[in-house]
Amino acid sequence: MRIRLNRLDKQYRDRILEWMPEIVFDIHTHVGLSEHHKSLSEERKRTSMSASEAFEQSFEELEESFNRVFPGKKIESASFPFPFREVDISAANEYVLNSRFPFILGDIRNPSRTLELLKNRKVRGLKVYYDFVEKKYEDIKISDFLPLAFLEELNRLRKPLMLHVPGKS
Repeated sequence: MRIRLNRLDKQYRDRILEWMPEIVFDIHTHVGLSEHHKSLSEERKRTSMSASEAFEQSFEELEESFNRVFPGKKIESASFPFPFREVDISAANEYVLNSRFPFILGDIRNPSRTLELLKNRKVRGLKVYYDFVEKKYEDIKISDFLPLAFLEELNRLRKPLMLHVPGKS
């Protein structure tokens, strides 16, 4: 995927570059390869915010995007796998471990693996997401996708949590 900037994009970029610091840390980037997830149905693309933009973005593509959008700036980023239920969480987490600031994706179907990965010194934090819960969006609670054991381990290790909150949490 090669990012293309239209005229308006370039105008915004040029204005932003004027006041942007030389070094930036982007706290929220997604990386992953298409082989890390199953195909998504058209209905899932329409009904799931996390899956509606499901696409591939390698580390190289992310870096190219940063260079094209913010030329001359040094951009570091926290990286997360794409969080939708068709993702192979294990493969996606293994891939994200190649980043400098990896946040793994919490796996409520395999919490012991998530807890094990959190102990890895390279892992900077955890991202959990409600799309892994098999309930209607409006019925999902944070506790459905964020087990207490995850919170306790994050607290013990002093690592952050990236949390997106569903409707009625």
